[in-house]
Amino acid sequence: GSSREEKELTGVARGVLDKTNLYLTLIDASIPLTYLSREVIHTSVALSSVHNASVLVVLNKVDLVKSKTLLQERKEGVLNEIPSEMQTSTNVLEISALTGQ
Repeated sequence: GSSREEKELTGVARGVLDKTNLYLTLIDASIPLTYLSREVIHTSVALSSVHNASVLVVLNKVDLVKSKTLLQERKEGVLNEIPSEMQTSTNVLEISALTGQ
């Protein structure tokens, strides 16, 4: 069973999620989209729909992607995971912590 502390933390987390107006999802752009990444995107989109919030998907490590074409394919892969009716409230941002891009 869950401890009392775990139940309290879960309650706090739910309270925060109810007040959230932006769901930030960080995806590693240097590797193909994984099952887990897809699930995280789906969860963020579903929660944002329930809470009338926006989604920001951040593609990190873009400096490690070998070509602009491959980076565009990765970005399109992310967008394909987002239902069309949610795409207007979803943004995809490309960053590199290494280069500051």
